[in-house]
Amino acid sequence: MFLGLGIALGIGLSLTTLLIMSAVNRDLGERNVRLHLAEVKGPVQDRLLNSPLWTALSGDVFLSVNEAFETLGRLGPAAKAPQRDVSCT
Repeated sequence: MFLGLGIALGIGLSLTTLLIMSAVNRDLGERNVRLHLAEVKGPVQDRLLNSPLWTALSGDVFLSVNEAFETLGRLGPAAKAPQRDVSCT
């Protein structure tokens, strides 16, 4: 199973938001559900790339919700999406 979230925050991610998202990612992982993110851009992307959540994220980060929908729908819930480039900026 997987869960996708579109991130659209104009002011960036707060520490509280990162902590909550990390806890959700961990809890979902314990239930064999991967958390995927979409529409992560600008200051939100910068903050995410420099957080422990980025390396711990059980799913992938997609440029758009449509890309996530198409990729994950094609792969099915049991398949793993392609690895994300952890060095991107």
